Amino acid sequence: MAQVIEGVTGVVLAGGRSRRFGSNKALADWKGEPMAAAVFNLLKGLFRDNFVVVKKKEAFGGVFDSAFPLVEDIYLDPHPLGGVITALARASTESVFVCACDMPFVRETLVRSLCARGGEGDAVIPLWEGVPQPLCGLFSRPCLPVFRTKIQEGDRSVVGALRSVKAVYVREDEMRKIGETGISFQDIDTPEEFARMSALR
Repeated sequence: MAQVIEGVTGVVLAGGRSRRFGSNKALADWKGEPMAAAVFNLLKGLFRDNFVVVKKKEAFGGVFDSAFPLVEDIYLDPHPLGGVITALARASTESVFVCACDMPFVRETLVRSLCARGGEGDAVIPLWEGVPQPLCGLFSRPCLPVFRTKIQEGDRSVVGALRSVKAVYVREDEMRKIGETGISFQDIDTPEEFARMSALR
């Protein structure tokens, strides 16, 4: 049995509008289950506590059972920073590992590697091709008041908010040493991308 990562809650962000997708992509069929469930089930195998941040529970129409806890976003506006704030505010642990619901290829080795560096800063964020990937990263409680202030100031960028905390950025070459190819960061925004990525599963 795989070792559980202690002190971290696994959180799936599923509160986006899915405007380019045309329907709620969190519910898109991925290997016979909703795509959000595919991401959740990976995290469930790594952390003791897990939940999914959504805008409105009713939008999921009872698709998920009690084993798939839904938490409503504190903020009505569909921006990921609000989802991260909600994750930190509702978690019982000091840290949360956040993953977007449209990143079904995220790898266990990556998650474990990022969480292992949790003591190095307030957030641990992978860089791929020089671009921060905050929707597949580790955040700790000191981020919470800072991020709330950013929202109040009208700054909804997760990347921007990270500049105001002690963020550790994990370089691409470091992740390649654990076998990461970039597939973990493949998100799905359109039906065309969904069809293309489905062929890889």
